[in-house]
Amino acid sequence: MTSNHSNCTPSDPHVAASFINIGAVYAGKGDLENALVQYQKGLEIQTRVFGSDHPDVAKSYGNIGNVLDDMGKPEEALVHMQRGLEIELKLFGSDHPDVAVSYQNLAAVYQRQGNHVQAAVYQRQGNHVLRCTRGRETTYSSRLQAKHRSSLSKDDKEE
Repeated sequence: MTSNHSNCTPSDPHVAASFINIGAVYAGKGDLENALVQYQKGLEIQTRVFGSDHPDVAKSYGNIGNVLDDMGKPEEALVHMQRGLEIELKLFGSDHPDVAVSYQNLAAVYQRQGNHVQAAVYQRQGNHVLRCTRGRETTYSSRLQAKHRSSLSKDDKEE
C-alpha cells in the first residue's frame, strides 16, 4: 500500500487546519508552548495560501493571542488580537459576530491587566455589535467568563 502524502504540501490548507487542530488539542490540555508552536505553523501556511487578509488568518491571530494571554504575555496577546481584529474589520465591516468576539477577547485581556477603561470600551463595542447582529448582549463567552472570574479572584486575593 502506498502513501498519498505527496498531495499534502506545506502550502495545503488542510495541513494548516491540521496544525491548528493540534494546537487546539494542546491548548485544551494546557500545553501552551506546543499549542503556540502549532498555531504559528498553521498561521504561516494560511498566510502563504490565502494571503494576509482572510477569515482563517484572522481567527489564527486570535487563537495565538488567546494562548499568549494564557501564557501571561498580555502585550504580545494584544498585538495578535488587534491584528486579527483589523483583518475582520477589513473583511466583514464592524457589524459581524466575529468582530464582537474579537472585541470581547481584547476586553478580557485589558480587564486582567487592570485597564478597566480600555476593557469597558472594547466590551461596549462587542455588545453593540452583538445587539446589531443577534439582538442581544453578552458579557463574555463562556471561556472568557471563566478567565474573567479567575482574574477577579486573583485581584481580590492581592488586595
